[in-house]
Amino acid sequence: MHFYLISPEERRSILPSGDVASWSKNPAAEAIPTDYIVAPGLAVIVPGQGIHWFDSKSLELRGQP
Repeated sequence: MHFYLISPEERRSILPSGDVASWSKNPAAEAIPTDYIVAPGLAVIVPGQGIHWFDSKSLELRGQP
């Protein structure tokens, strides 16, 4: 599930090129849910979405279905 707090125009400007530094900044600590991480090896900028964060306690990150 995705939650966007920016306009569709801003989302379209998220690209893995251009101003990569601005899209790869971490959100404020209070905006990151408890136990959420950028999964190792997955810190890539997805066009129109940005970097994905995951619940570190998710079973799929622990080798389970």
